[in-house]
Amino acid sequence: MQAGFDYALSDKWLVNAGVWWVDIDTDATLTFGSSQLTTDVEIDPFVDSISLGYRF
Repeated sequence: MQAGFDYALSDKWLVNAGVWWVDIDTDATLTFGSSQLTTDVEIDPFVDSISLGYRF
């Protein structure tokens, strides 16, 4: 999922902001000699950003 917006400060300058939710699921296998361990890994971060833009 994602959401964001652009806001014009003037004819040339703008501010952009956004937020994302990233759904990352995978399996991890660790090997120690002849032994193996397998597990599910779920990483679900929220990522945000704010940027300043200039039109030319």
